Amino acid sequence: MSPVVSKRYLPVAVRGLIGLGVLALSIGFFALLFVTKKNPERSEIVVRPLSVHTVVLSAQPIAKSYPGHGAVRAMRSVDIPAQLSARVEARPSAIEDGARVRKGDLIVQLEQQDFRNRLLVSTQRLAAIDAQLAVLDVEEKRLQERLTLAEAEVQLAQDDLDRANTAVRGGGGIQVDIDRAAASLKRTTRESLAIRQSLESVEPRRAQIQAERIAEERNRDLAQSDLDRTTIRSPIDGFLQSVDAEADEWVSPGQRVARVVALDRLEIPLEIPLSAASTIRVGDSASLTADSAAPARWSGTVSRISPEATSSTRSMIVFVEIEQALDPDSGYIEPTGGGGGAILLPGQYVVARVRSSTARNQLIVPRRAIVEDYVYVAETIATDGGDVRVVKRRPITVAEHIEGSFPAIDPHESQWAVIESGLDEGDRVVVSNLDELRDSLAIEIAPAPRRKASTP
Repeated sequence: MSPVVSKRYLPVAVRGLIGLGVLALSIGFFALLFVTKKNPERSEIVVRPLSVHTVVLSAQPIAKSYPGHGAVRAMRSVDIPAQLSARVEARPSAIEDGARVRKGDLIVQLEQQDFRNRLLVSTQRLAAIDAQLAVLDVEEKRLQERLTLAEAEVQLAQDDLDRANTAVRGGGGIQVDIDRAAASLKRTTRESLAIRQSLESVEPRRAQIQAERIAEERNRDLAQSDLDRTTIRSPIDGFLQSVDAEADEWVSPGQRVARVVALDRLEIPLEIPLSAASTIRVGDSASLTADSAAPARWSGTVSRISPEATSSTRSMIVFVEIEQALDPDSGYIEPTGGGGGAILLPGQYVVARVRSSTARNQLIVPRRAIVEDYVYVAETIATDGGDVRVVKRRPITVAEHIEGSFPAIDPHESQWAVIESGLDEGDRVVVSNLDELRDSLAIEIAPAPRRKASTP
């Protein structure tokens, strides 16, 4: 190789040797560090169980309830008809659809003049009949007086005839005296009989006039009744659903002039499952909710039960009654049946739950313990290190949700779920830290929290 080439490759070899030397020194340094390093002290990692609150399940007496639905109807509603044919004379300005009316308030006034005239004519006829009866009474009195006198004259004539007969038989009289006395007796007897006949005809005449009076009294009463019917008033307290008569209109008998609906007592025919027939009785309670965007709740009582079932839907009908106490002035205050100040209206659709008064023992859990139809139950499992408490996730079936106080399970809870299946009496159900639980997670049972006393 020429001297020129040797000079070119000499620096490259030097740089390579230097690089290998640095690499060898680095490896040696790291080897020294590895040999001389100190191992860290080992510490045991302890996982503490999650502290939770639980309740122990025990069967409680729960009255079974059944779902239902139906439409509200008023127990008192009246279609007010016209009872005669007449023209509407006036209608008060306050009588409009939706207005509140009281019993006796005027709805419409019909024209009265024709009916007043009829009543006046009938009254005058009765006065004339009463005058006839008065005249007849006077006539009867006079006839009775005349009859008394006539009978006295007959007796005198009879006495004269008897004396004439006695005188003739004794030889002191003549036949002419007897004939004269006999003629006088016949005359007075005939007059007495005529007066008696006139007196006896008085009673049939009185009966006829009295019959005419009774008939005229009926005419007068009918005229008065028709006159009264021209004033159409509300027969009940309530609200006007509709007013169908205007001033100057002509109405006919039977034609509706207004409809009044009372809101103080309502009834709801509820369709409930047929299985309720063995437990639901008259007097059982019902809770109703309006089917609306802002539901309100009312309470009522079963007043009647239909004797027939509906085979197509396997249901039965119970009639629930609700009372609403309305303000005497405005008509709208909170009903006695609840509703949070809302008025329940006829025609409104409600869903309900009818509760039997007969209770049976059932398992219940606080509603807050349920997560998507599951609950977490605390169980004890045996391990090499001893017994450990863990949670197990259990599916459950909820029969219904109720409100109430059950101090034996949780003295502070008021919202409960009635369990149909999935749990047993004595199970310990977790009610806290539910968002941190998972199946088989180790837990420890914390003491039940104490509720702070409220400050007066």
